[in-house]
Parts: sequence; structure tokens; C-alpha cells
Amino acid sequence: MKNEENNWRKFLKGDNQALGELYAELFEPLVFISIFYVKNNETARDIVSELFVQLITTSSDDRIAKWETVNSCKAYLTIAVKNKSIDYLRKVKNQAAISEQIPVNLTVSLTESEEEILSILSPKEHEIFQLHLDGYKNEEIAEKQNLKEKTVRNKLSISRKKMEKVFKSFLFLFA
Repeated sequence: MKNEENNWRKFLKGDNQALGELYAELFEPLVFISIFYVKNNETARDIVSELFVQLITTSSDDRIAKWETVNSCKAYLTIAVKNKSIDYLRKVKNQAAISEQIPVNLTVSLTESEEEILSILSPKEHEIFQLHLDGYKNEEIAEKQNLKEKTVRNKLSISRKKMEKVFKSFLFLFA
């Protein structure tokens, strides 16, 4: 416990290695907390990873201004993970509500031009995303493609972002 607080103070002063030690100590317990909310191990890992990326990319000056008053880094990180998990659930709920509002004929036309939409992806991204759509888990895709699971997650994330841009511009045409 004291070690966590020491690493937190070092991190606030600009020592990124101290955050790495916090990551090693707290990653799994924080993932467990996130799983309680999102009910998905992969999503929970992404949420916790995103939090640590957000922390490390904050400038040293901003770190002190934002987190100097934090008395317990473990409590702060626990609450941050809880909030990020709840935000994720809200986002999923909103996306589901939006997709319910899309007219059936629009959904059909999107399904018919799926290959056209997927053509914005590189061949490797397309192949990985297609396996994902076919129901394969990231571990299985990684094994099939002879890649690391993290690489598969990254490729899927990049693919989703690319398709999200196309889809947003598509919806903009109908707004």
C-alpha cells in the first residue's frame, strides 16, 4: 500500500516508470472491478489500459494540478475505472438506441454493400475483421493469423475507427 502511494507521488513528479510499477501492481485488480460492470474481460482490459494511457500522456505539470490532492491512488484509480466502465455501458446503450432508429431498408442496403464498406480496410484488417464478424474470439484470430492477441485487438480497433468515420459521413448525408 505504501509502495503504491510512493509510486503515485513519483509519477506525479514526472517518473513514468513509477506508473509502470503501479500498472503492474494494479492492472488485474482494476480489470476485475471493470468486469463487474461491463461483464467482458476484453472490454474491461481495454478500459483499464485506456485509463493508464490517459495518465501517462498527461504532462507533468498537469499531473500535479489534477491529482495532487488524491490521498489514495488505489481509491482514485478504482473510482476512475468504475466511471469509465459506466461511461462505456452508456455509450453501448446509446449506440443500441441509435441502431434501432435506423430504417430497415437502410440496414438492408448496408448489409448488401458490406464488402464495399469493408474495402476501406487493408487486406489484413479486412481478413481479421471478417474473422471477428464470423464469431472468432481475438485469441482464435491471433492463432489463425499467427499474430499476437494485442495486435489483433489493435487491428480491430483501427478497423472500427475507419468504418466509424465512413458510417458517420454516411449518416451525415441523411441528416
